[in-house]
Amino acid sequence: MPRSVAPIVRRGSLRAIAQPALIAADLLLRPWRPDDDGDVAAVIAAFADPEIQRWGARDIRDADRARAWLRRWDTGWAAETDACWAVARDGVVIARVALRRLDMHLHSRSDPPHHPKTPQRPSVDVLYDPPRVSRTVG
Repeated sequence: MPRSVAPIVRRGSLRAIAQPALIAADLLLRPWRPDDDGDVAAVIAAFADPEIQRWGARDIRDADRARAWLRRWDTGWAAETDACWAVARDGVVIARVALRRLDMHLHSRSDPPHHPKTPQRPSVDVLYDPPRVSRTVG
Protein backbone atom coordinates (compact mmCIF):
# COMPACT_ATOMS: atom_id res chain seq x y z
CA MET A 1 0.00 0.00 0.00
CA PRO A 2 1.49 3.41 -0.89
CA ARG A 3 2.26 5.77 1.96
CA SER A 4 -0.05 8.73 2.29
CA VAL A 5 2.45 10.86 4.19
CA ALA A 6 5.76 12.01 2.72
CA PRO A 7 8.95 11.34 4.68
CA ILE A 8 9.91 14.11 7.09
CA VAL A 9 13.50 13.96 5.88
CA ARG A 10 14.13 12.21 2.61
CA ARG A 11 16.31 9.11 2.72
CA GLY A 12 19.84 9.95 1.68
CA SER A 13 19.68 13.61 2.70
CA LEU A 14 21.87 13.21 5.79
CA ARG A 15 24.52 11.01 4.22
CA ALA A 16 24.67 13.47 1.31
CA ILE A 17 26.25 16.08 3.60
CA ALA A 18 29.06 16.05 6.12
CA GLN A 19 27.88 15.86 9.71
CA PRO A 20 27.69 19.49 10.84
CA ALA A 21 29.35 21.15 13.80
CA LEU A 22 26.95 23.09 16.00
CA ILE A 23 27.67 26.05 18.27
CA ALA A 24 25.66 26.66 21.43
CA ALA A 25 26.89 29.50 23.65
CA ASP A 26 30.46 28.52 24.66
CA LEU A 27 30.05 24.91 23.54
CA LEU A 28 31.01 23.35 20.23
CA LEU A 29 29.23 20.17 19.22
CA ARG A 30 31.35 18.56 16.54
CA PRO A 31 31.70 15.15 14.97
CA TRP A 32 34.08 12.85 16.77
CA ARG A 33 37.51 12.45 15.19
CA PRO A 34 38.80 8.87 15.49
CA ASP A 35 42.32 9.92 14.44
CA ASP A 36 42.54 12.72 17.02
CA ASP A 37 44.53 11.71 20.10
CA GLY A 38 42.52 14.13 22.27
CA ASP A 39 39.21 12.53 21.26
CA VAL A 40 40.63 9.06 21.85
CA ALA A 41 41.92 10.09 25.29
CA ALA A 42 38.53 11.62 26.17
CA VAL A 43 36.75 8.36 25.31
CA ILE A 44 39.21 6.26 27.34
CA ALA A 45 38.85 8.63 30.32
CA ALA A 46 35.06 8.59 30.09
CA PHE A 47 34.89 4.80 30.02
CA ALA A 48 37.25 4.65 33.02
CA ASP A 49 34.68 6.64 35.06
CA PRO A 50 32.97 4.27 37.55
CA GLU A 51 29.57 5.90 36.92
CA ILE A 52 29.80 5.26 33.19
CA GLN A 53 31.10 1.73 33.83
CA ARG A 54 28.10 1.15 36.08
CA TRP A 55 25.61 1.86 33.29
CA GLY A 56 27.62 1.04 30.20
CA ALA A 57 28.13 -2.31 28.58
CA ARG A 58 31.40 -1.42 26.86
CA ASP A 59 34.95 -1.85 28.04
CA ILE A 60 37.10 0.72 26.27
CA ARG A 61 40.53 0.86 27.86
CA ASP A 62 42.84 1.32 24.90
CA ALA A 63 43.25 3.53 21.85
CA ASP A 64 42.31 0.83 19.33
CA ARG A 65 38.95 0.17 20.99
CA ALA A 66 38.31 3.89 21.41
CA ARG A 67 39.01 4.54 17.72
CA ALA A 68 36.72 1.66 16.68
CA TRP A 69 33.94 3.06 18.89
CA LEU A 70 34.41 6.54 17.39
CA ARG A 71 34.35 5.19 13.82
CA ARG A 72 30.98 3.65 14.59
CA TRP A 73 29.51 7.15 14.70
CA ASP A 74 30.68 7.87 11.14
CA THR A 75 28.94 4.68 10.07
CA GLY A 76 25.74 5.69 11.88
CA TRP A 77 25.68 9.07 10.13
CA ALA A 78 26.19 7.44 6.73
CA ALA A 79 23.44 4.90 7.48
CA GLU A 80 21.18 7.68 8.80
CA THR A 81 20.56 5.73 12.00
CA ASP A 82 22.67 7.63 14.55
CA ALA A 83 24.35 10.99 15.06
CA CYS A 84 26.86 11.67 17.81
CA TRP A 85 28.79 14.81 18.62
CA ALA A 86 31.72 15.53 20.91
CA VAL A 87 30.81 18.46 23.16
CA ALA A 88 33.85 20.68 23.57
CA ARG A 89 34.52 23.80 25.60
CA ASP A 90 37.71 25.74 24.89
CA GLY A 91 38.90 22.89 22.66
CA VAL A 92 38.51 20.22 25.37
CA VAL A 93 35.93 17.43 25.05
CA ILE A 94 33.66 17.54 28.10
CA ALA A 95 30.74 15.33 27.03
CA ARG A 96 28.95 13.66 24.18
CA VAL A 97 25.46 14.09 22.88
CA ALA A 98 23.81 11.62 20.54
CA LEU A 99 20.67 11.01 18.59
CA ARG A 100 20.29 7.25 18.55
CA ARG A 101 18.05 4.96 16.56
CA LEU A 102 16.96 7.72 14.21
CA ASP A 103 13.80 6.95 12.33
CA MET A 104 12.78 10.07 10.48
CA HIS A 105 10.05 8.51 8.40
CA LEU A 106 6.40 8.30 9.26
CA HIS A 107 5.04 4.80 9.07
CA SER A 108 1.66 3.88 7.77
CA ARG A 109 -1.04 2.74 10.17
CA SER A 110 -1.08 -0.49 8.18
CA ASP A 111 2.43 -1.35 9.44
CA PRO A 112 2.37 -3.98 12.19
CA PRO A 113 1.70 -2.31 15.57
CA HIS A 114 4.44 -2.34 18.18
CA HIS A 115 6.94 -3.80 15.77
CA PRO A 116 10.34 -2.42 16.86
CA LYS A 117 11.28 -1.35 13.33
CA THR A 118 7.98 0.36 12.53
CA PRO A 119 7.06 3.04 15.07
CA GLN A 120 3.89 4.96 14.36
CA ARG A 121 5.65 8.33 14.28
CA PRO A 122 9.16 9.63 13.73
CA SER A 123 11.35 8.78 16.68
CA VAL A 124 14.79 9.28 18.16
CA ASP A 125 16.49 8.49 21.45
CA VAL A 126 18.53 11.39 22.85
CA LEU A 127 21.64 10.66 24.89
CA TYR A 128 23.69 13.14 26.91
CA ASP A 129 26.72 11.65 28.58
CA PRO A 130 28.96 13.99 30.58
CA PRO A 131 32.16 12.50 31.96
CA ARG A 132 32.93 13.09 35.63
CA VAL A 133 34.98 16.24 34.90
CA SER A 134 32.03 18.08 33.39
CA ARG A 135 29.58 16.83 36.03
CA THR A 136 31.65 18.70 38.61
CA VAL A 137 31.84 21.87 36.47
CA GLY A 138 28.09 22.08 35.93
